Amino acid sequence: MKRQLHFPIRWAAAGLVACLFSGIFSGCSRSSAPLESISSPRGTNWITSLPFTIDEPGDFALASDLTGTPHASGIIIAASNVNLDLNGKTLSGAPRSTAGIMTRGSLTNITVRNGRIENWGHAAVEASFVSSSEFSGLTILSNALGLSVNVSNRISQCVSAYNGGIGISALQGSVVTECESIGNRAEGMTVGYGSVVANCLLSSNLFNGLFATHFGTVSNTIAVHNGFSGIVAGNSSSVTDCVASHNGRDGIEAGNGCTVSNSHAHSNLVHGVSVFGHSTVQNCQVTGNKRDGIRTGFNGRILHNHCMGNGSSGADTANIHLVLQRNRVEGNQIEINGEIGIRASHPQNQIIQNVVRRGERGGTAFECSPQTLDSVLNRPPAPGDPHTANYEF
Repeated sequence: MKRQLHFPIRWAAAGLVACLFSGIFSGCSRSSAPLESISSPRGTNWITSLPFTIDEPGDFALASDLTGTPHASGIIIAASNVNLDLNGKTLSGAPRSTAGIMTRGSLTNITVRNGRIENWGHAAVEASFVSSSEFSGLTILSNALGLSVNVSNRISQCVSAYNGGIGISALQGSVVTECESIGNRAEGMTVGYGSVVANCLLSSNLFNGLFATHFGTVSNTIAVHNGFSGIVAGNSSSVTDCVASHNGRDGIEAGNGCTVSNSHAHSNLVHGVSVFGHSTVQNCQVTGNKRDGIRTGFNGRILHNHCMGNGSSGADTANIHLVLQRNRVEGNQIEINGEIGIRASHPQNQIIQNVVRRGERGGTAFECSPQTLDSVLNRPPAPGDPHTANYEF
């Protein structure tokens, strides 16, 4: 029986890629142990060859590793209320095969779990019209596409790696937990509006690590070494307790009305955390990003973050950059070494109670428009205004 791939979610970013690749290839090793016996619950229908069609409700399981045939899917599910247990076995695609598991029609209450799906010419699991179903414990490797499901589904403890397209795709109202998407040739993971992503790892995908549309919740997720941004969240979303590092664009990118909190964004090639309007960034560690550390549009709240060494790429960058107006920047700790602490490109921004410390190469604590600069109390507090002063050292 082959071992399931499973990587620890909470690794530190340093040394992560080496650990990932060693784990993947050890997890993919093929066991030659014969199948000695089959122990099945009463009523299980055993699948012994492919292609196989399930056209009635019931419990089904693989009896052994199975390989598909050209121009056909492996298992076709054409009924609701089906429990498919891969039983720790592998569904392998043949040259010019289609999907490993394909569904037909609008189905509900489907469970697919506990096995490996690899080398299929289309998706590993194509369930685009399936809702209110569960997919768990799957290892999905080297298919044209990974796992694709419709609305209101649960995906847990799955690994999707080295597929030719998106690793894991779920539409609105889905919940994705404890999954890993690695080295896919598009996004690592995409989820529709109102979805939840928690305790996931997204690494070395060609495009974004995670693309979550509006009203999403992302927590305790690591996104590293992705070609585009690590985590992209649409309007009215929250990103909490996440790590985004060494991505080709932004670490965390969020739209209007979002909250990014208690997260780490470091060593990304563009911005650390970038939000648009009416958004809050608070209690984050943002370090070593090439352009802006934290970048906000209008009506934003940038509160109690620690920013250090951002903006090394040159002009028009800063540790905190207020691109538009009516932002509140309060209580941030900023360390600069030749960079700019806070840049306010437009007037009507409130900048209070921030501390900027200079390193050996100095830097500019505040670079603001004249109107904003007048409101920046760049000195110890005067009598009567102790709660508004900013400090620089």
